[in-house]
Amino acid sequence: EQGEEQLPLPGSFASLNTVSAYLQDQVDLPGGLTLIPGLRLDYPLHLSKAYLQPRLQASLDLFPSVRLNASWGLYNQFISETLYSDDLGNYQYFWVLCDNESIPVLRSGHLVGGITLKKRGLTVVLESFFKNTEGITRLFRYPGQQEESIYQGLSRTYGMDILAKQYLGPHEAWVSYTLSRTEEYFPFYFSEEYS
Repeated sequence: EQGEEQLPLPGSFASLNTVSAYLQDQVDLPGGLTLIPGLRLDYPLHLSKAYLQPRLQASLDLFPSVRLNASWGLYNQFISETLYSDDLGNYQYFWVLCDNESIPVLRSGHLVGGITLKKRGLTVVLESFFKNTEGITRLFRYPGQQEESIYQGLSRTYGMDILAKQYLGPHEAWVSYTLSRTEEYFPFYFSEEYS
């Protein structure tokens, strides 16, 4: 019997050890404006490189029951979910450790904005979001080839969240819903458009 073939992928069977630190402050300004700057540092030991990820949150109290919220941040991810497609068109998803060579460290920019409404124990939060990610990977084995071709691409995700929460004495009930769309772009696409 032939054994199951294993993909010769970098970092597909590995462990991740990371040293992390996070700094955050809160600055209350006149007029109900609050700023929360932050900075995260990740140092994955297998890469021997530091990754700085700045963050910023802001909120503005317009009225006692109405607050505007916004946040921005950069994020790195050191384990990536990757798609593999064989020469017959079959595909599977798997997790792989980023080596910053064939599998790059993912880098995302997040932007969120919304409004919070509170009245008589009811809280409603409406937020929209946009996320841009660099370094997503796809591996393909084309007919007649013995080795995989690795492609790096981009993705963008956008949408909105809604959360409703009601306090009932010592209890609380809540419901939430997310509507979103993710689009990708790779250099092997026939057009320059995300899809």
